[in-house]
Amino acid sequence: MFRRWAFALPLSAAAVAAAVVVPLAVSSAAAAAPADPTPACTSSTASVTALSTALTNVQTALAPTPDPTKLAPVAGDLFNAVIAAQKDGCLPALPSSAGTTPPTSAPVPTSAPVPTSVPEPSSPPAPTDSAPPAAPQATAPAACQADGLSLLSSALNLVSAALASPPNPTAVTSALSSLATSVTGVNTDSCLPAALPVPSLPPAP
Repeated sequence: MFRRWAFALPLSAAAVAAAVVVPLAVSSAAAAAPADPTPACTSSTASVTALSTALTNVQTALAPTPDPTKLAPVAGDLFNAVIAAQKDGCLPALPSSAGTTPPTSAPVPTSAPVPTSVPEPSSPPAPTDSAPPAAPQATAPAACQADGLSLLSSALNLVSAALASPPNPTAVTSALSSLATSVTGVNTDSCLPAALPVPSLPPAP
């Protein structure tokens, strides 16, 4: 009888410990899991389709000849679509200027300790034949940040050119050329999950 209780007590203690540890482990794993992950940017994301639609509408406003009256509203739609794509994380956000404020006062330098002895000059290192390291290339996120900024600026320039009074066809043509270059940069660097339509001027009559 005594032996039976002697074995039963340790087993009961182990069962109680397991019953306490398992729920704690499950609750810790649940707390560590992310609450609501941000959805990935895809070709069907609303801001990506809006960006593609805006560029298509820009192309429509160019036929048969660029029409400033039609270009102004669609250029505004394009500007808003770029902003939306940046907010959704499909395009990198604009660079922040946080942390660049210079200090208000420079630290006061302390006096340098007086050396007790003059060190002997060391011999210069022997020259090596190894080539200098190559300059680092821009990474894709950095390139896409520049492409997004260029696209935003081109859309704003197109709005300004389309609203010029009197109409300035040369400014419109220049803005459209810059826009085509910006869109090409976004496509070349694969900044979006789908390529954007590149606007082009219709052939001269």
